[in-house]
Amino acid sequence: MNNDVFYKDVLLAGVGVCFALGLCMLFYTSPKQNNARHFARCRIWTALGILVLGVMWLIHLLFDPRNSSQHLAGAVNVSCYAFMFDLFEMAYCTSINPSYVTRRVVINDLCFTALVLAFEWIGVGIGGYLGVGLAIVGEVMVGLVYIWLGHTFMKMYIRSMRNSSEYLADDVESSVSWLWKSLVCIILAALGSAALALAPKSWVGFQVLAGIVLVFYIFFAVTNFLANKTVLAPIKTIGQVSLEDMDNDQIEALEERIDEWRKDGGAFAKQLTIEQAAREIGTNRTYLSSYVNGVLQKTFFEWIRSLRIKEAKRLMIEKPGLTLDEISYHVGFTSPSTFSFFFREETGRTPSAWRKNHPSNQH
Repeated sequence: MNNDVFYKDVLLAGVGVCFALGLCMLFYTSPKQNNARHFARCRIWTALGILVLGVMWLIHLLFDPRNSSQHLAGAVNVSCYAFMFDLFEMAYCTSINPSYVTRRVVINDLCFTALVLAFEWIGVGIGGYLGVGLAIVGEVMVGLVYIWLGHTFMKMYIRSMRNSSEYLADDVESSVSWLWKSLVCIILAALGSAALALAPKSWVGFQVLAGIVLVFYIFFAVTNFLANKTVLAPIKTIGQVSLEDMDNDQIEALEERIDEWRKDGGAFAKQLTIEQAAREIGTNRTYLSSYVNGVLQKTFFEWIRSLRIKEAKRLMIEKPGLTLDEISYHVGFTSPSTFSFFFREETGRTPSAWRKNHPSNQH
């Protein structure tokens, strides 16, 4: 295989993919919903990040800076990755925390990116050992910031997932796990971008191939996320009251109302939140959260999931004509695969195996 031909063919493919998917995402439209501005920002910033990656590959395809200077190629990579990472940082953090991006955050990001670019390009202009030293300083700075921002995002992500389990009845993590997975890949690609400028073209070609796969992954993950954006309603902090402040009569009355609510099918509503459940039960979310956490020793998500699985078991026994897909949607799961995953996690068996081996089906 001719390394130069392979390198250029892969770059051409990467440019085409980035521009096609980036522009498609940039002009993507979905049904209008309330409080959806941050989803639009997530979409636009992600699209711009993909387009910046396409521009970087286009520069290498048209001008091949590696032939002039490997340090020049490294500076092009670091510059483009710095802008791309700024865009992905704002997009991903906004998807978790709509109020994350402020004017101060944007100014800080741009100022730091400008500082890094100054080190990189002054180093390229000066040349020699001093130029190499300045370029290395810039690359080390941007690498440390990549890691720090990744750590900041992960803390935000973990906190959001913890809060969501107390607020939402549906499985949120499976809908947004692409965020941290793709961010880790982006950080690794960015950290290796400068070093690969010194590597053979065939190595860089394989990195571009991996980048193309990552772009497809991000594109389909983001479009799926946007299509189902109601699953990530803004998470609100839920207060707690001590169980000592709830006497036995209050707890018993609450349990009676909860039992009536369950029998009426309240736990099986789609996109159920603790606010909605508390309102239908006739209490407030603080007392309901305290009861679920303190008495049942579960999160709201775990509690609703157990009620749904219990109802699914009843339906599998009493209504053998219903398919597992029909049962999964009837009890409120977002998909049959989600139902099967959590049913197996709770019972140790798949729904079909549990139904087949239940005594009522043994003849």
